[in-house]
Amino acid sequence: MGDTPLKVKDLRLQVETLLSRVEELQAANVQLQQTNLELTNSRDKYLDLYDFAPVGYFLLEPDGVITDVNLIGTNLLAIPKGSLIHKPFALFVLEEDREVFEAHCRLAFETLSVQECEIRLVREIAGAFHAHLESRAVQYENGTKKLCRTIVSDASKLKRAAETIVENEKRFRQVYDNAPVMMHSIDRHGILRNVNKKWLTEMGYERSEVIGKSVELVMTPAARVALARNLEEFWDSGRISDLEYEYIKKDGSVIDVLLDSVAVYDAVWGQVSLSVMRNVTDRKQAEESLRQSEARYRALFENISNGVAIYRALGRAEDFVLLDFNRAAEKIDQMSRDDLLGKSIGEIFPGIKDFGLFEVLQRVWRTGEPEHFPTRLYQDGRLEGWRENFVYKLPTQEIVAVYSDETDRKLAEQALRQSEERFRAIFQGARDCIYMQDRSLRYTHVNPAMEKLFGLPASQIIGLTPEDLYGEDAGRRVREVDLRVLAGESVEEEHTRPINGVEITFHDIRVPLRNSEGVIIGTCGFARNITERKKAAPHRIVFRECPSEAMHATLAQARHAAGKDSIVLLQGESGSGKDYLARWIHERSRRADGPFFAVNCAAIPHDLAESELFGHERGAFTGALGRKRGLLELAEGGTLLLNEIGELSLALQSKLLSFLDTRSFLRVGGEKQIRVNARLIAATHRDLEGEVSKGRFLEALFYRLNVFSISVPPLRERREDIPLLVEEILSQLAAEMQLSYIPKPDQDSLDALLSYHWPGNVRELRNVLERSVMLSGAGPLTVVLPLPPGYRGSWSHRVSFPEERSLHDVTDEVTRVLCEEALRRTNGVRNGAARMLRISRDSLYRYMKRFGLEREDES
Repeated sequence: MGDTPLKVKDLRLQVETLLSRVEELQAANVQLQQTNLELTNSRDKYLDLYDFAPVGYFLLEPDGVITDVNLIGTNLLAIPKGSLIHKPFALFVLEEDREVFEAHCRLAFETLSVQECEIRLVREIAGAFHAHLESRAVQYENGTKKLCRTIVSDASKLKRAAETIVENEKRFRQVYDNAPVMMHSIDRHGILRNVNKKWLTEMGYERSEVIGKSVELVMTPAARVALARNLEEFWDSGRISDLEYEYIKKDGSVIDVLLDSVAVYDAVWGQVSLSVMRNVTDRKQAEESLRQSEARYRALFENISNGVAIYRALGRAEDFVLLDFNRAAEKIDQMSRDDLLGKSIGEIFPGIKDFGLFEVLQRVWRTGEPEHFPTRLYQDGRLEGWRENFVYKLPTQEIVAVYSDETDRKLAEQALRQSEERFRAIFQGARDCIYMQDRSLRYTHVNPAMEKLFGLPASQIIGLTPEDLYGEDAGRRVREVDLRVLAGESVEEEHTRPINGVEITFHDIRVPLRNSEGVIIGTCGFARNITERKKAAPHRIVFRECPSEAMHATLAQARHAAGKDSIVLLQGESGSGKDYLARWIHERSRRADGPFFAVNCAAIPHDLAESELFGHERGAFTGALGRKRGLLELAEGGTLLLNEIGELSLALQSKLLSFLDTRSFLRVGGEKQIRVNARLIAATHRDLEGEVSKGRFLEALFYRLNVFSISVPPLRERREDIPLLVEEILSQLAAEMQLSYIPKPDQDSLDALLSYHWPGNVRELRNVLERSVMLSGAGPLTVVLPLPPGYRGSWSHRVSFPEERSLHDVTDEVTRVLCEEALRRTNGVRNGAARMLRISRDSLYRYMKRFGLEREDES
């Protein structure tokens, strides 16, 4: 044995080492067993997840052969796992989709990234179904082999849902486009995103003209404001109903629509409205007609002169209860409606049965036939009077009694039919002339007052025209006004025209006659004869054959102006007779039969000037208790003289300019334009052109007035006319003072008058003559001429101690005589008088008004 025997020590060491190693191996074996157990549990969990996942898992080789599949995968194809392994996946792909599948697999292996596609797979029993594939190829670490992990899910339900959505969308689109009502959709910014065919047809637009445009494009301004107010509420609540808007069609016409909207979600535009619109224009028009009809009925019911009572029968007409009672009935029966409604007729009228009307009411209720109950005397201890009744039954079974108070005309035996009673009672009984004309201005109705005025029966007047009735010239003037009424105006004027050769002045009111649709079918006129009560205008100085050349030239211009109808501007010094010349022009113009009004613009307070010229409505300002017609309206058909027009404020000048351009104006506080056919004559002593340059007169108004300008010469430039003027003035003064003679100046006085320079012109001449007549008494007329302007002679005034007067009265007397003397010394020049007294001009004006020193400001 050649080997050296081991030592016991070494052997023991090796045994210990081996035992230690065995223990380590045993511990490692225990750990390995634990790890194997955990791996087994994990594998079981993975297999459970793998097999029972909601999708199929397939492991495919590059050639598409199946190497593994989970349980859900076998269920999808309805084939056992054993029959799938090692089979090409393409066998289970519908033939039309195999190219898609092969391309899908090829991309997955080439890119090693996730690829998706949808194909149809085939099941032997259930047939083809849509499947969604998600594949990713994986390469092993050695790089020798690639496998594709493919997840397959059944997309049939999703596909069917998508198809259902598409089909529903298609159906919705068909319903939307072909709906019998207008529909549109707007987004949160108010942009039109969709409209249907009915909307396009109703509005007259092409689709390309509105889509993408703001809905405000087709809305009125008022509707836009309402839309802005409602949109916030709509987007918050998601629904809104019964909103009315006005939409503008492409042709410019406006329709009323009733809109209901809900908020829906659109995949492109986000939240939009789905709005259904109904065109309610016809309905609103019908409602408006119904409202007007009701208003007409109520107006007729309340304003008719006859009493009207409406009753409801109780039982078989054993009694009647009052349902309504108009104002005329309240007045006739002296009872209040509020106290009577709902009461029995016997309680209201205790004597109704004795009167006989109760039986008539019962009979009409039973038969339905209307009855006329002739005039009889009614008495019940409280009420007594003659009544005429007409009773009829309404379709609602209510009984209507229309009655009138015939007490004042009991002896009148003529009974008019009920359908004419309301109109004829006024038409036949009026003392004013009432007439109607058709659109050709031929008379269709005239009342007895008009027959009496013309001395002709109605049958001979009906069918005539204004020219036939009044003559060619006057008829032409009447026709001009009637044509304005046919155009929709209501005209009120005073006008003089010949009747059987006699000039008669009428106060005319003419209004349009309209049918139920508001179309003018003629005119209705009321003419009151005011000849007897109309005071003639004061006698004015007449420009007779004045010997002066200056007046010859002026009258030639005035005569030319009288033949025209344009604006005339009279310029001349104060007191030179501009207002006389204006009336002279009016009386020789074609408006001579119309009114003539003159207003001194300098004498009207600035705050009342607009009201005086243009009138005002009730409540327009403090103190405006009723409507007032201004001078422009009063001068309808005639002439208005605006004296001292340069004194008007710039604001009033502007309004006057507007009237001259449009021939219409608004009353102060009014809303309706008033058209007036009046001629304007302006007069002033100022240099208006200079006033324009100083900014005190509107340039445009100056050019508008300066159409035909006439300069009136001062008296000092036409002294030859003084004897004629003296004669006229003295004749007038003799009439005014009721003298039995006409004063005559001697030659010395006449020479003094001819030599005086007359700074106050004709006005001053009249004042001198009037003072001279008063001072001369019954003796010869001695003319007292004014002192020279610079004269400061002595002057005194005696005042006695105020035994029966107060200190205030004495002070007033001294103030008055000082003002009179200052005015005398300055020949009526107020500025000079104020300076002489060392007071303001306004103070002097107040004293003059207080003491009655104001004189008519004649120009």
